[in-house]
Amino acid sequence: GNSESLKTRLSAVAVNIPEFPFRENGAVTIDKGLIEIFAQQFAIEEGEGKTDAEFFLGYLPLKTADMLCSGSSGHYETASLLGNLYVSGYFGGIWLRDALGGNTKEAQSFLRYASPDDMKAMLGSGDNSLIFNILMMMAGSKIKRAGSSDLTALAACRLSMPGFLLIYGYNWGYFDYILNNPPEGAGVISEPFNCSRLLDCNVSGLTLETLNQYKGSRDLLENPKNATGIPVLRWYEMKLITDIWAKGAVNTGSDVWKRIMNDSMDKETYTLLLDLSARFMLVAEMSILPAMKGYAEGDADACRCGLLQQAAMIIWAGSYFMGLGSNAPAGTFPSINGL
Repeated sequence: GNSESLKTRLSAVAVNIPEFPFRENGAVTIDKGLIEIFAQQFAIEEGEGKTDAEFFLGYLPLKTADMLCSGSSGHYETASLLGNLYVSGYFGGIWLRDALGGNTKEAQSFLRYASPDDMKAMLGSGDNSLIFNILMMMAGSKIKRAGSSDLTALAACRLSMPGFLLIYGYNWGYFDYILNNPPEGAGVISEPFNCSRLLDCNVSGLTLETLNQYKGSRDLLENPKNATGIPVLRWYEMKLITDIWAKGAVNTGSDVWKRIMNDSMDKETYTLLLDLSARFMLVAEMSILPAMKGYAEGDADACRCGLLQQAAMIIWAGSYFMGLGSNAPAGTFPSINGL
């Protein structure tokens, strides 16, 4: 019957991944079998007519990041979930390099600007093996803090805020710019994205458990006085640093994209770029909201979730950077057989 043919089809879903820079390390492992499980799930949920790019650039990283905090992450090692993000980011960087038509030096300078201080210097080196080592070290230290005592986790959440708000504000600026300035070739696009205010983006039809769990805290950032007790002061502090770090980076983000946007980009590439950017915003929100709530309300579990999401963001954005600067031939990209 029908379920038989579906079974046959799913067992034929296999993933081909071109070579990419990777070395054994303590933080991230690549599990091709796990990526294939996600690809089978994608085949069921998204069905026919979907592309490899939609899977590797959109579905895989978001589903994976969402699992880091959910109870189900016990089934999969954190290290192999982060491996999914590494693969997605690296080939996403190559895809973006091709889409920008060679404007990658500028694109790399923007990523360098929008990264936490400890990444700035190493991203400037342009040496992929050095970048790789530092990425793994940074992600490893986030994972370690997520597994440490409540107080250590809470302190780590507070310290992490400026860097991740900077990344968020920067990307907000560039997303806003590309959304409102479609290239000549793309025509008008009505996209299912809505970013009505900082740290509150939505992609219609896309639900992330982790984000739903913490999205409610977003209103306290607007109105800290609605919290109770000591958290009132801490939410005021969060509001203040959001204004300084995130809002401060918005203009820089849009300025860079004014310079590097490829005006001859076609509709398909432009739509995918928008979709990718909106999804990046969601992953960035998951690296901030749980950590904020955790710090403000003394909720160590929320903090642990935030720290794991930050490890994901470091791996995803850092491997993007490596892909952008890669000299792999144009069009180098993984594929799914049997989709």
